[in-house]
Amino acid sequence: PFSVTVADMVTGSADTLLSTLHVGSSADDTFTHNTQDMFVGMGGNDTVMLSDSIDLSAVNANFTGIENINMNGSTDNSITHLSVNDFLNITDDGNTLTITGNTGDSVSLSNSDGGSWVSDGESGGYNVYHCDDHVIKIDTHVSTTVG
Repeated sequence: PFSVTVADMVTGSADTLLSTLHVGSSADDTFTHNTQDMFVGMGGNDTVMLSDSIDLSAVNANFTGIENINMNGSTDNSITHLSVNDFLNITDDGNTLTITGNTGDSVSLSNSDGGSWVSDGESGGYNVYHCDDHVIKIDTHVSTTVG
């Protein structure tokens, strides 16, 4: 994997936004999420370690080619407004997105953009949801809402 720091100059002001593009390899890669960083998983079974909460109605997910999101950590994290279109932007074609976490973490699945999530029940310690052939598995310790 490699990383590139990108400077985005804001026109008309002295502000500079620095973000880092992290690109994975063909192997299994693990990235630590930072709010302004971007991640491209490439091949393998790639994981983003979430260090803060993400509201997908306010910002686009800044990662793609990711199969796993790990919310475990010392603080309660949330992913809100995760729609089918967000799923398609985050994962590779045809992949399952697996979200792990612990008590206090939460995920809200949104039925507003690209289709509706349907519960398939619990399997192997995960609550499983699908829309067409898209599958999300969410750790049973993570509070999950659909709407």
